[in-house]
Amino acid sequence: MQSRTHLALLCLLLTLATGLACDKASPVVPEGATLVLTVAPGTINSPTGTATVNAIVRTGNGTPVFRGTEVRFDTTLGSIEPLVTTNDQGVATATLRGDGRVGKATVRAIAGAIMPVTVDVLIGTNVSNVSLQATPSTISLSGFPSGGKKIQLLALVRDDQGQPLAGANVNFSTEIGTLQSRGGFVRSNGQGAATDTLTVQLSELSTFQAPTFTVSAHASLGTGNQTATFELRIQRDAPIASFIAHGNSGNNVRFENTTTGAEPISYTWDFTNDGTVDSNVKNPTFTYPNAGTFTVRLVATNSAGSDDQIQAITVPAPP
Repeated sequence: MQSRTHLALLCLLLTLATGLACDKASPVVPEGATLVLTVAPGTINSPTGTATVNAIVRTGNGTPVFRGTEVRFDTTLGSIEPLVTTNDQGVATATLRGDGRVGKATVRAIAGAIMPVTVDVLIGTNVSNVSLQATPSTISLSGFPSGGKKIQLLALVRDDQGQPLAGANVNFSTEIGTLQSRGGFVRSNGQGAATDTLTVQLSELSTFQAPTFTVSAHASLGTGNQTATFELRIQRDAPIASFIAHGNSGNNVRFENTTTGAEPISYTWDFTNDGTVDSNVKNPTFTYPNAGTFTVRLVATNSAGSDDQIQAITVPAPP
């Protein structure tokens, strides 16, 4: 009788001290119990989205632990309820909430003496693909403005579903020239596009020996990182002058220009090879004063050099 009185008194003191009744105390996790942690969905697409986290606690023989068993949660990214109790099925359910940051959240659950269990959740969409375009894609060494030639760079960023990805950090780089971004990060817009401007000088291209140079775009967001490259061509092919003469009517001759080389190319024609420039048209016509044999000279010039062809033609020329 005395022991029951002492027990009742102890229960009363605990109630006064903790605000809990003796029959409301949290159940103890039994020795040999197990904890399984699940999360759905496994990826939170929005940086402020949510996922449901379930901690399933079982006794050693596989039955659910008592209702009200405490499970403690924490996370490395976002927020989650720190303490949740199990239901009749031994499941404690918490909600992982994104806080606007993008990355990998490691969620941890602890129940009694069971070793902590963790699960990783991606918050925010990641970079899955990036493409790069350059306009113009070919740079001629002629006609250079004093401030240099400008090339527009466009990077298009896509997520895991192939959709445009906004907010990705894009870093452009180049072998030669100067970037408007100075190599800093450029954010992709709502269409997944990030742009930069490359300026190259004639002196840089003239001393660069390769026929092409490389520009790159590196995109990153969350745990995704992708790089795209683009090869810009330098037009420096010297021309090889050539032409074919065709008769029109009488002594009129049509000249078909068959010169090869990097555009733009300029042309000078001397239809009688007397040192006088008769035309600068690419495919000119000329009427000779009489029939006979004449010597024609064509000079073709571009930024890489010049070439000429001297050819004797017969007037009237064959069609």
